[in-house]
Amino acid sequence: MAGFGAHAAPHGTISLRGYEPLREDSARRKPWRYDAPEDKPVDQVIDDLVQRGLVPPLKGGLLALNLPGARRVKVLPRRTFNDYGIRPRSTFLVRTTKQPRLLGGMEQALPQSQSLAQWLESKFPMPSAATEISEVPVHLTGDITCLKPYAENCRILDLTGCTRLTGNLDDVLPQFKALRVLCVRSRDDGDDVDRTYSESPVMAIKGSLSQISILQNLEQLSLSDCTQVNGDLCELTSMSKLESLRLGGTNYRNECQGIQGTLEGIGPVESLVDVRVRFCPNIIGTIVWTIFCPHREQGGGEGGQCGEGVRHILQVLVADL
Repeated sequence: MAGFGAHAAPHGTISLRGYEPLREDSARRKPWRYDAPEDKPVDQVIDDLVQRGLVPPLKGGLLALNLPGARRVKVLPRRTFNDYGIRPRSTFLVRTTKQPRLLGGMEQALPQSQSLAQWLESKFPMPSAATEISEVPVHLTGDITCLKPYAENCRILDLTGCTRLTGNLDDVLPQFKALRVLCVRSRDDGDDVDRTYSESPVMAIKGSLSQISILQNLEQLSLSDCTQVNGDLCELTSMSKLESLRLGGTNYRNECQGIQGTLEGIGPVESLVDVRVRFCPNIIGTIVWTIFCPHREQGGGEGGQCGEGVRHILQVLVADL
């Protein structure tokens, strides 16, 4: 702490401290202090430090935030210090390496746990303003029933990585009538997911496909690693706007045995353009979609160029059922 001063961060700020890069005209590195607003995105704070010459220019797009007592987490766009569960008026040391790294609080210990209810309250003082609940800190704990007051206008609910949360989706989803995107998964389940990676924890959240099917505006549904969700695929046939469906485990240890049925059961859902089913041993069958080309009906002929006229083109990934 020598050279920094002993003053705590002003109200509503997070204090960042470090040493300037070495200069050719000086053998000593000068200490600096920067008090950042606690609601300012961390990536923007780092950009400010670079522009002020307090840290070297970034050499990569990924930064790391080291929280005491916790593993390192990525600094993602638009996430504030509050989103990472950092207490107001905390002090961080910025170490000058190949790219700036924020190290643990020096004057105040960071909270080891925070509830989802607390985070929602700080994030959305007006519950009706919660149109998108995403980038939720993965360390949060608690029951998801606290989501109910924020459901009225919410269109996106993304709980990716929140494996410590508990509760039942059936108790919550009836309030989310405007929901278009629902992601309850342990990690990203996109094209580049590594299915040999065996360290993904399962989601503790429960639920049923019958209750999910009442979300008639839903366009994207991802339940990867939700081993406690159950139901039959045919219960989703009423979801006329569903475009993307992802079910099952992201690795072989996370089999989803509660979801059953045949792939033919979701054949009538014409809006689907992307289906991914992994490690669901109780799902069987094959699936065939007919691609509808209006040009053919309009005399466009066989093999005509459909372009935007294609009603839907379906990409299907069905692996390790």
